[in-house]
Amino acid sequence: MKTENADSKQEEAYSFLTLRKLAETFPIDTTGLWSYPALIRTKGKRVCRLILVLGSSYLSKEKKTALFRPKSMMITDKAGRQILQFQNFRIGEDPFAGFDWKKLVGVFPHQGLPKEMNYKGLNEAENQLLSLYPSASLEFASSGSLSQEFREAYLGLGHPCFLPFLNKLAPEFVQELVNRKEPKDS
Repeated sequence: MKTENADSKQEEAYSFLTLRKLAETFPIDTTGLWSYPALIRTKGKRVCRLILVLGSSYLSKEKKTALFRPKSMMITDKAGRQILQFQNFRIGEDPFAGFDWKKLVGVFPHQGLPKEMNYKGLNEAENQLLSLYPSASLEFASSGSLSQEFREAYLGLGHPCFLPFLNKLAPEFVQELVNRKEPKDS
């Protein structure tokens, strides 16, 4: 018998992964590498999720994917089930205007991922990170903080090339993610 916690973890992963899959059928440009959601607080301590999509091109010789500046973004509700806003940076407002579309920003897989990690391992790690979002959203909404477990999972799995772009659109989240220091035991 599944526990309520196990069900909510599966539901959390299902929401993000389903959104990513369904976006393939929308007449919007979501093809590329998706960031894991950044949390943004709105008035009234409401939390939404911001997802950036990087341009990408598979390099068959190297068996890697070249990554380019963000081409679109999506903001969803805190559960990731409803798209609140979508922006195509090529034809709409571009917060990264002046950043060269052809400039390489990274490759996937990135160096932070274990070399021995296969697709199944990546999927498991992704599901673990996504299962942390409900509690992270509550904590971030109330105090603007994130647990060490969430920060380590996000930074370990997420591509580091997203951080400067996310910092422009979700600075509170990125600053908490990368700059927070855990109190030292005395």
